[in-house]
Amino acid sequence: MKRWKMILLTAAVSSTFLLGGCGTAMYDLTDDEQNIIAHYAAHALAKYNVYQKDGMTDASLDDPKKGKRTDDSEKTEETKNEQTTETQTTEQNTDGQGEAQNSGDTQEHAISLADAIGHGNDLSVTYEGASIEQTYKNDEISSVAAPNGSAYVVMKFQVTNNGQNDVSVDTLSYGPAFTAQIGDSSVKAELTILTNDFSTYQGTIAAGQTVENVLLFKVPDSITQVPDNVTLSVDVNGSISKVGL
Repeated sequence: MKRWKMILLTAAVSSTFLLGGCGTAMYDLTDDEQNIIAHYAAHALAKYNVYQKDGMTDASLDDPKKGKRTDDSEKTEETKNEQTTETQTTEQNTDGQGEAQNSGDTQEHAISLADAIGHGNDLSVTYEGASIEQTYKNDEISSVAAPNGSAYVVMKFQVTNNGQNDVSVDTLSYGPAFTAQIGDSSVKAELTILTNDFSTYQGTIAAGQTVENVLLFKVPDSITQVPDNVTLSVDVNGSISKVGL
């Protein structure tokens, strides 16, 4: 700023000596002389102008308090604003897609009872209803008694081999974990020693043969009748599916 003041002061003094004298009449400059002075003044200003490299700018954009603002800075700021808007829009779209994807991952889909034990292609399984029992007896050797204050909801299934070849079944290795919605309660199936446990059955079912399997769910003995709205789901390796009954 001091340098500018000195330049302007020098130019003013030079103009005074050139244009006026001590008590003498004003000196009329010729066109060539005016051009020389104008050229010299422009050269002096350009020499000390730190913004010379920026070229000509709109003087109306200058702000003495905030410094010089050029058209390029305006364009840069507009670009930043556009990028910010695009980023916000992208985030919203991504969030929306993320929510939709999460919703799809957690939503249960329905599969058949045969698919629930890994034999959707070679076996058929039908649900035969459920009953309340204090003790379930499969045969003289294997039976399960409910603890005091409890009872079992026993769900029964018919597993049939309708094919022409024997089918080897190893549900225990397949590892399905069944859960029943009984009234307002979600109950996991009991792990039993029963040879016909639907969740752990191992054996060979001959062509045309049907075997009975069961699932046992422990409930309070205050429940004396199986609700009509019983539903079943299965978890296989973390994938949860509804099972059509």
